[in-house]
Amino acid sequence: MQCLGIELNGKELQPLGSSKNFKEGATVRLDDQRELKIKMNKSIMPHLDIMINGAHVEGSPGALSKQIKTAYQIALFLGL
Repeated sequence: MQCLGIELNGKELQPLGSSKNFKEGATVRLDDQRELKIKMNKSIMPHLDIMINGAHVEGSPGALSKQIKTAYQIALFLGL
């Protein structure tokens, strides 16, 4: 069994243990008092939601720009 964890700038913030814990989600208080939350989003296309203070981190799968890009790519693939 592989141990999963959260790292920021090379520093381990919190070990999560197993992938089951990603499904349940994990919250970590950062040094600057912001709240980092990571949770597996099981939708049509499963991905990790990575948020700081409730806002998706830019570049993460749940960020609006990433969702728009994915929708555009799907539309191109389907020929819409």
